[in-house]
Amino acid sequence: MPLYAVMCYVGSLHHQLPQRRDLEQLALQHLQPDQFSLCDVGSKGLCQVAALLLLAIASYGQAELGKASDLLERAISLSVDIGMNRVDLAESLRDKELGELWKRTYWYLYIVESAVAGTEGEFRFEPMSTFPLPCEKDGSQQITLAQFDTADFEDDFHVFSSLTYLIALVRIGRSIKRLCERSKDHPARTVVWADALLMNWKLHLPSDKQQVFTENGEIDDVMFQAHILFHRKLEAAEGAVSLLTLHPCLVQMSPLNITPLSGIAMSTICASLVIEPDSQTRDNLRLILGVFKQLGETWKAAKQEAQTLKAMARLSYSELSNPPQEIIVGPQIGPKDASGGGTGCLFPDIMSPVQDSDLGSTPPDARRSSLTMPFSEDVAGSSADAYIFSWDF
Repeated sequence: MPLYAVMCYVGSLHHQLPQRRDLEQLALQHLQPDQFSLCDVGSKGLCQVAALLLLAIASYGQAELGKASDLLERAISLSVDIGMNRVDLAESLRDKELGELWKRTYWYLYIVESAVAGTEGEFRFEPMSTFPLPCEKDGSQQITLAQFDTADFEDDFHVFSSLTYLIALVRIGRSIKRLCERSKDHPARTVVWADALLMNWKLHLPSDKQQVFTENGEIDDVMFQAHILFHRKLEAAEGAVSLLTLHPCLVQMSPLNITPLSGIAMSTICASLVIEPDSQTRDNLRLILGVFKQLGETWKAAKQEAQTLKAMARLSYSELSNPPQEIIVGPQIGPKDASGGGTGCLFPDIMSPVQDSDLGSTPPDARRSSLTMPFSEDVAGSSADAYIFSWDF
C-alpha cells in the first residue's frame, strides 16, 4: 500500500535507520504512474494522493525542493483525475470519516503548495470557493470557503476547525505575496494592507484558538503551525520564539515550520544590525538554532538553515564588534517580509550546501541550498491603485 510505504520511510527518517534510502525507493516504486488507475475513486485514490503529498513534505524537509515540487504536482494532478476537487463528490461520501479525510487531504495540497511554491515559484492550485472546509471534531458543521469569508459579519460567533484557521492564514500569505509583487512603487500602502490582513485574522480568532493548547492541555499542532506562520514578521519575533518553549517534543514538528522559523531568526539578526542587540535577542536566536539542531537530526533542510543562520550571525555580530569607518544603512525589511513569505538571506555568498555524506549528495542547485530567498529580490507589477481589497488578488 503506497501510504503505508511512505509512512515507513518517514518513520525511518525520525529513527535514523540505515535502510531509509531503500525505504524511500520502495515508496517511490509504489507511487509510479502505472500503479494508478482513474477508477481509484474513494479510499484508494485518497490514499494515493495522501502518499504523494506526505512524500512531498518529506522531500521538502530534506531540502530536495525539485523533488518536492514534482511530487506535489503529481499529487495535485492525481487529485483532479479522481475528482477530489468536485464539490458534489466530496459531499456525496457517506462515510463521514472518509469525507473529512478527503477534505483535509485536498486542503493540505493547497497548504503545502504555498510552502513549496512560496520560495521560488507561482501558485497554481486554487480551490473553488464552494468547496467545503474541514470540520471540527464530529464533522457536523459543514461550511464552504465563501461562507467562511462572511462569517465575521454574522451575529452568531462560530468556532471553526483549527485547519480552517490555518487555511485562512495561508490565503492571507498568498495575498500579501501578490500585493508585494504588484506594489513596488507603493511599499508603505502595502505594509498597511498586509498588517490589516494579519491583524484581522488574529482579532477574529475565538478564545480557545488564541492559544496552542487544547482543552485537555495538549498541543494543537495545527494551531501551533498557524501561530508560527502568523509570527513571521519582525514585530512578532518574540511571540514566535515563546511558542517554542511550549512544545513538548520539538523533533516531531512539521518540516513546514522550518522556513517560517528561519525567517524569524533572520528578522532577529536584521534587528541586531539596526539596533544594538541585547542578551535576550541572542538567547532567542540560540533557541531557534537549538530547535534546528534537533530538527536537523531528521530534516536536512533544518541543518542547512542552521548553517546559514550561524554564518549570518557571525558576520552580523562581527560587524557590530568592529564597525566600519563609513556609515552603513541598515537593511530595509519590506512588506514582502510581513508574512515571511519572502524572508531570506542577506548574505548570499555565505550560503553553502551541507557537507555531510550521511545526508546524501549535494543537489545540482546547491547555490540555493537555503529554503529562503534574498530580501533584495526584485518584483515587478502594476500600480497598487488597481487593487481590490479582498482575500485573494
